[in-house]
Amino acid sequence: MAFRDLLQDMPAVFEWVDLSQTLRINPEDLHASHTYVDKICPLLTGREGHIIITLGSGSITDLVKEALHIQRIEAPLSPFPQP
Repeated sequence: MAFRDLLQDMPAVFEWVDLSQTLRINPEDLHASHTYVDKICPLLTGREGHIIITLGSGSITDLVKEALHIQRIEAPLSPFPQP
């Protein structure tokens, strides 16, 4: 069962954002850089107090963490690394 399927069964509202799809890049090409942080910042606007879950590489978590910091958004971040 995929992680997304597990979320579907939870009694909570969530929004799935696939960064590689949204940014139109190959997941292997996503790396920590200011370019990607700048592209992720608008995706996090208005998410104050939301629980942010990252699923994937440490680079994805680093990008989201930096974007949250830049935007001064206080939200818990729960990373789930992928092998």
